[in-house]
Amino acid sequence: MNYNSNYENTSQRDKRAVLEHAALTKSPEEIAALCRQLWHVENSARALGLACRFRGLSYVKALVEGGADLRISAPRTRAVTTRYTIGWHRWR
Repeated sequence: MNYNSNYENTSQRDKRAVLEHAALTKSPEEIAALCRQLWHVENSARALGLACRFRGLSYVKALVEGGADLRISAPRTRAVTTRYTIGWHRWR
């Protein structure tokens, strides 16, 4: 994966894949720099989960400070929206 490219015209899917790969293979400092390059990544919860499970607190901190969160941007279909809405209200 190329971490030195310009991510301005990169799709959210590709940004997400780069962030997930970095969460498993890069240092916290490199992850923080990558987050600054990527700016905003939708559905970054998986990268956070990978960092929580396999890397540790410093990696999670780098991701969170870089803008990663647990929000899910689901497609706007009735079935998917209803599923996520019901699941979200259960945990409030």
